[in-house]
Amino acid sequence: FVYSEKAMDAAEILQDELRIAQTNLMLGMNKGRLGDFTKALELYQSAYPVFEKHKDLRNKFVVITNIAGIYFDQRDFNLAIEYFKKAIKVAEERNNKRQIGTSLNNIAAALHNLGKNKEARETYEKAIEVNKEANNASNLAYNYMNLAGIELQEKNIEKAIEYNKLSEEIMNKLGDNYSLVEILWQKADIEMELGNK
Repeated sequence: FVYSEKAMDAAEILQDELRIAQTNLMLGMNKGRLGDFTKALELYQSAYPVFEKHKDLRNKFVVITNIAGIYFDQRDFNLAIEYFKKAIKVAEERNNKRQIGTSLNNIAAALHNLGKNKEARETYEKAIEVNKEANNASNLAYNYMNLAGIELQEKNIEKAIEYNKLSEEIMNKLGDNYSLVEILWQKADIEMELGNK
């Protein structure tokens, strides 16, 4: 945070509005991590029009995604979805399939939290196709794990097992032990549902 403030001092001395916006983005991220969502949103919203003006699509995508993330964390899933959809439009301008796949996954997660399982499932399936094209293995694994969660919730145990296994296989290849813990917890839930306590 201290370094971001020093960067802001330098950017203001230079009167470089793009650097000021980039610094506001970093400060917003720091404020968000500290739980000051109001200040984070204020900083993001001040940075956004500058990125728009300068056609800085990379930072525009980041700021929109971060705004969506704040609304998601605050459980305002409808507003989060609105911003994730805006992020997809920017990712499409960049032809960045990885970002499109990640945003679709986030939209699906928000829909699942709203109890809209049919729409969530359809969106996860779209995300899977995009993440396969983009070779985005980590996000693909999360797509499968999240789909397994929907299937488990709806008592479609065979489907839950199938998706959980696909997720586990990918994470094993990636060596992502942190994510494997989540997958194994889910597998335990499946076993509990099967009566294997």
